[in-house]
Amino acid sequence: MGGADPVVVVADVRWERFVADFAAGRSGRLFADLPGVRELAAGLPGVVSAVGGGLPLAVRLGGVGAGERRGVVLGVVRDLVVEVLGYAVGTVVEEGRSFRELGFDSLTAVEFRNRLAAVTGLRLPATLVFDYPDVGRLAGFVVGEVSGSVVEAGAGQPVVPAVLVDDPVVVVGMACRFPGGVDSPEGLWELLAGGGDAMGVFQAERGWVLDSLYSPDHGGVGPSYALQGGFV
Repeated sequence: MGGADPVVVVADVRWERFVADFAAGRSGRLFADLPGVRELAAGLPGVVSAVGGGLPLAVRLGGVGAGERRGVVLGVVRDLVVEVLGYAVGTVVEEGRSFRELGFDSLTAVEFRNRLAAVTGLRLPATLVFDYPDVGRLAGFVVGEVSGSVVEAGAGQPVVPAVLVDDPVVVVGMACRFPGGVDSPEGLWELLAGGGDAMGVFQAERGWVLDSLYSPDHGGVGPSYALQGGFV
């Protein structure tokens, strides 16, 4: 296979696992025309998304009422758990049972994340099963993330998938501590915009021995040239 000429290679590929993982981080139809892959596409959600067949999750949710969407997503999550952990087809995963109890480890957690990302089109963290430790909480999270791209089905109108053109970052909250008693981004901006001076004397309450801290020529016992600083 390392040569310049093409060769024929016989390989025993587990397409039901390989294709979904291969396509988890990318889109494409590289394997879509292989008979074995096309046969799987009708039954495995991860493979359907990987080969570009079937309906994207956002489109599927557009065809059901808002109150039913969590149930649809919960079914998808449960099916993927069964596939990744190798459970018998038809096994019902209890909603409140933790992924750790079900048998997830670091490797299966990443594989599960990859498959769910392929199905949903979401960018999901590797710590997904630890951040949302059971199928119920994870389904709720996915519904919230996908809801922005759900396409509602209109009367007589074809359902067209929404296209995400960017990946926005949402700042939920910020906290900071800067010199001058600044404890918020707004406070820092006000200090800078107003030309404020946040310098102050060394603070005795921190345990510093001020008499031995300062040495104007740095030739004495003190390590500091200055009597002031900006302290958090």
